[in-house]
Amino acid sequence: MTTDLFDSIPIAPNPGQQNFDKLQNEMNRRVIEDTYIPPSPVEGRPFCTNNHDIFGYTGVIVEEGQVIALINLKQNPEIPTIQLGDIVLLKGDSEGYIPSGHKPGQRVEVVELTEPFLKARVGSIIFNTSDKIIKVSGEGRIGWIKPSNVDKEDLRGQKDAISNQLFSPEN
Repeated sequence: MTTDLFDSIPIAPNPGQQNFDKLQNEMNRRVIEDTYIPPSPVEGRPFCTNNHDIFGYTGVIVEEGQVIALINLKQNPEIPTIQLGDIVLLKGDSEGYIPSGHKPGQRVEVVELTEPFLKARVGSIIFNTSDKIIKVSGEGRIGWIKPSNVDKEDLRGQKDAISNQLFSPEN
């Protein structure tokens, strides 16, 4: 992709989250149109940005053009799949910070997933690859978080409990 592809992206006079969301959506749309990567709901596929490992996640499962799950293509049992609709427990960084404004210990629903953003230049603005690829909703807030903000041990426990119910029904 060349930088002139992004000249047509409408940017409002007040730079901010809306402009970033417009840019992200346009970049994702163009990546999908310019790069043929067939969806594979069974096996998943690597991120469009290839060779990226975002806190253990290396790919996505796409269904009807929508990212429905983040996965570890190396099948590392320590990295649970994050799916749309999952209820996840949040944890902050060493200072308790979570980018969406939520607090550590809150449970929120995964409402959207995306791939890491590509590095792009629009005029004098440079957007680097982003690892905020999980949109969550809960506690009166909606925002994007990193996979590192999800308590993976708690999520694994939830998924193991569901598996145990499915494969070990009560007598």
